Amino acid sequence: MKVSIIVVTLNEEKNILSCLQSLLKQEYNHDYEIIILDGGSKDNTTEIVQKFAKKNKFIKLVAKEKGTITECRNLGIKNAEYEYVAFTDADCAVPEDWLTRLANGFKRYAAGNPRLAGVGGANIPPVNPVSFQKAIGIAFNSLLGSLGSIQAKQMKKDKKIFSISCTNSLYKKSILKSVGMFSEDLGNQGEDWDMGAKLLKNKYEVYGLHDSYVWHNFRATPITFWKNMVFYGDGRMRLTRRHPDIVKKRYILPLFFIPLFMLSLILFMFTNNSLSLLPYLYFPFILFYSINISIKQKQAKMSLLVTYAFLIQHFGYAYGELNGLRWILK
Repeated sequence: MKVSIIVVTLNEEKNILSCLQSLLKQEYNHDYEIIILDGGSKDNTTEIVQKFAKKNKFIKLVAKEKGTITECRNLGIKNAEYEYVAFTDADCAVPEDWLTRLANGFKRYAAGNPRLAGVGGANIPPVNPVSFQKAIGIAFNSLLGSLGSIQAKQMKKDKKIFSISCTNSLYKKSILKSVGMFSEDLGNQGEDWDMGAKLLKNKYEVYGLHDSYVWHNFRATPITFWKNMVFYGDGRMRLTRRHPDIVKKRYILPLFFIPLFMLSLILFMFTNNSLSLLPYLYFPFILFYSINISIKQKQAKMSLLVTYAFLIQHFGYAYGELNGLRWILK
């Protein structure tokens, strides 16, 4: 399998070096190329890529001024020489056998299955994470942090799933083109989940691989993580409007998260009935849940920071869904 690796960049001078170095170290027995799609970086991202491209002819730089993620992904597909396209992001680094595992996984499930569109894996914290990144990784590697999403939690075994993340995936190019590629009207939001929906509606399949992962440079501060969760929550409502027939109910539950706390507090103020404060048991529950998963992952000292990460994730995502109601109402 010859593979075109597509990486989208925008002002990634802090990350693109380690990303490219890891891609160049691939222990892969077949041809592959690396296509960097830059959306109009104002820093030294393109200069770094150009230096690599001069030494390695299979590295291509394609620039699109003010290009969105979806536009750049599609431009990468159009410029791809090979039939199989792999995606990772500029703030990721990949292990030396990353491409091999993806290709072998695709071959395994493609045998006798012409409806296989792609395979993918998880993203985990970077090799040397700061404390908050480590806390996010512990939270994500749990049921309440991932809700079963392969993007957040490595699976124990391979299985057919709804969608795969563009941080770590391999697709058959002709199938992506047959469903219209990535939806460019989404801009920078929710393109991998939307692709999963488009593939499902066209009766294609994707599989999650338990042994595939990339190191993802998670948001390093509570503020940036909050903004990221709000963005994801907002995107969930946007995708709900686009694909109301296949959105699972559990993804809409955060919409009622913050109103429930506000309503219970108002009821307590007017009735003085302590039962109205039952939703606030969430806080001690999350604390004990964080302690439990931190101990299980041999990171007991991280318990309080993991609790903090959960609070930001849950309330940020819930706030984002409330903000995203505009996609439903307009």
